[in-house]
Amino acid sequence: MATIHAMKSLLLLCAVICALNAAKVAVFLNAMSNSHSLRFEVIFTIRVAEELARDHDVVIIRPNVNPSASKIVSKHPRVREIRTNGVSEETFGAYKSIEKNLVWADPSMSDYFAMSAGYQSIFAGVCQDFASDDSKLAELRAEKFDFALAHHLDLCPVSVIHALGIPGYGFMLSVPLVKNFVNLVGIPMLPSIYPALLADSSNQMDFVQRLV
Repeated sequence: MATIHAMKSLLLLCAVICALNAAKVAVFLNAMSNSHSLRFEVIFTIRVAEELARDHDVVIIRPNVNPSASKIVSKHPRVREIRTNGVSEETFGAYKSIEKNLVWADPSMSDYFAMSAGYQSIFAGVCQDFASDDSKLAELRAEKFDFALAHHLDLCPVSVIHALGIPGYGFMLSVPLVKNFVNLVGIPMLPSIYPALLADSSNQMDFVQRLV
């Protein structure tokens, strides 16, 4: 169901962007996390870029964070990449070790706090470095993008998009709609139509489930 929902959203997005004739689209890729990013965020984003490249010129903008994910690239002739500074392999490796302990060991609350702190630290470091890199911003500004897409887990590109003067932008979701995100961007999400996260209901609810 998540795949069908994602494809419907992608088709709607493509229909909107196709109103622009041969636009230049920037796709911001967050290659932060380990296995989740490798399987979903990176591959999903590249697939979106390749679909858009049927009619548009696409540039994937990605930081160098996850060494494994950085090896996954698009071979589409109309998809290019611009790499930005990220974090060292040692920094990402330290975070990966903490993440691994949460899965294969008996984690304590301090382990959860350490993973959260490491995650936020990498996010903040990459964002600050990107936003303060005048030469990279000038390079991106010279591309004269018509539209931009950012991943829903990373709001840093929104600041960059405004700094670059890109006239329009949107978000990509590699997962079904999540309430805290749609509230952030102003999308109405009525509980009688769309069940809450972790609720024992599907998108096809009976009358009682809609009341609950």
